[in-house]
Amino acid sequence: LLPRTELTGQNLGTLGSNLDPGVYFFSSAAAMDGVLTLDARGDSSAQWIFQVGSALDVAAGSSLLLLGGADACNVFWQVGSSATLQSGAVFAGTILALTSITMNGGELDGRALALNGSIAIAGQQIVDSTCAASETTVPVVPEPASLALISLGLCAGVWRRKFRGVAGKKLQALSL
Repeated sequence: LLPRTELTGQNLGTLGSNLDPGVYFFSSAAAMDGVLTLDARGDSSAQWIFQVGSALDVAAGSSLLLLGGADACNVFWQVGSSATLQSGAVFAGTILALTSITMNGGELDGRALALNGSIAIAGQQIVDSTCAASETTVPVVPEPASLALISLGLCAGVWRRKFRGVAGKKLQALSL
């Protein structure tokens, strides 16, 4: 599992250092005004996952730099509401927004996906990194509810098997 770092209240563009691979969490909105550098340190499979509780705003002229073999296909932005990329922004990764994505110019090296709303593009250049499914593996973590249902199903199957065995023996005893 990747380490998780709390960044709530911090500006991604003014962190002052390179971000190593990992999971970065914002409980509310996240902003990027400046330069954010992601450094893979020679590991081409290194991954960054940014979880943003509400909105993501990338200011005009901001840049996301990929160093040390970092790949845009391994950068994921999970946004709780809307994502906005302003004019002149240079951004990378897969943006997964719950509501909508607005791109007002600049460049996105990656993909933009909105679940419940629209994707508005005005003067934006999108560079498809041609992320192949075999190249990118996203860590899969089942939701707690899924684990509970799987456990319940397994328990019910074991209980049913035991109950059928007991019921069958009682019926045989009664028929004698």
